[in-house]
Amino acid sequence: MLPSNLILRSYRPEDHDACEWLEVRANQFRNSKLDKFPIVGNLILGLKERLVQVHQGHPKGFDARAKTADDHEIVVCENLEEDGSRRVIAVVAVNIRSVLWKSATIWVGWVYDLRVDQDYQRQGIARALSQDLERRCLEKGVSMLHLTVNLDNTKAKCFYQALGYQHASHRAPCTKFLTAEE
Repeated sequence: MLPSNLILRSYRPEDHDACEWLEVRANQFRNSKLDKFPIVGNLILGLKERLVQVHQGHPKGFDARAKTADDHEIVVCENLEEDGSRRVIAVVAVNIRSVLWKSATIWVGWVYDLRVDQDYQRQGIARALSQDLERRCLEKGVSMLHLTVNLDNTKAKCFYQALGYQHASHRAPCTKFLTAEE
């Protein structure tokens, strides 16, 4: 149960900048293990930062990726500040597509961009967002949710396992830059 000052609601276009900023505020690319090996850690963090820069650009709005699917949901968590202002502190999105599964067409959701501002982490917000997203997906007839987690992101893997997600593949993404770095 979230405190009364935190509300979950659907994304609105004016949330774009706040949701983009959460990429930084969620601190999702920090890995304390890398701090012990500064040279290797800096190389890995540099690659991750480069990939984040490629990913971060949502030139047509934070919801541009979602709009490419048959259907989608984006849920934000908003903090009602003491001064009456509102601030987006977390977001999660899902693309919903029809797929063929065991000779039947079903709706599948691909969950992505779960981000919680680092000042609000470990307060149940990610769980509440995820559960609300699952409820919305069920209402739309979604049968299965799928997501990917970086292999070294132990915190996220434990979180999703606690929500009932099961490890489904040992495949790992690979990247190749086709142009020289500038």
